[in-house]
Amino acid sequence: MKFPETDAQGRKLRRTYQFTLSGTNHKHDGIVPEQILNQSMVGDSVTLVWEKGNKYDPGAVKVLWNGKYIGWLPSRELEDVTNKKAILRRLHRGMAVPACIISVHSQSVRTKEDGEWVDVMTTTADIEAATYEIKCAKGEDSAQTETEQPSKTGKVVPNQQPTEKAEGSTASGCGCAAIIVIVCFVIGWFLVNKIFGFFGL
Repeated sequence: MKFPETDAQGRKLRRTYQFTLSGTNHKHDGIVPEQILNQSMVGDSVTLVWEKGNKYDPGAVKVLWNGKYIGWLPSRELEDVTNKKAILRRLHRGMAVPACIISVHSQSVRTKEDGEWVDVMTTTADIEAATYEIKCAKGEDSAQTETEQPSKTGKVVPNQQPTEKAEGSTASGCGCAAIIVIVCFVIGWFLVNKIFGFFGL
């Protein structure tokens, strides 16, 4: 889905995040999401809701489709936890975070049955959520509210230093070392020949 570059309040798009929903095989709010998720839902908008009263996860974010529960934003992987924080920063401030379903598919999940952990297949969905800039209140530090870096493409890009520069520096260093070795070899060869010539060898 193509999200607008600015929202209704004129805030600029920071970037988008993709998540694979968790909990789709568990009943919640009277619904088992895997029983209603289907391909016809791809492209539909979903609503992200912070469930602050969740006793298991105070940062739980519920995903609703037409007001119906279809899963949670995941918290298992470090990348998911980091990305979810960007969503929560906005939900905590009462900002809407637009999102949509981009795929519905099957995946294997571990679940406990009769006291044992087993792998079962379940239906889940991938969603994409857009985060817009946070307007800082007076006295707030923008560095604290906008910790994620903007991306021109709007896609998730891990914060890292450009690899091209590092690779270029490494190559340059190797080239200099090779030149020094060659120069030393030539000088050594020249000196050895001079010495042998001096003694008439």
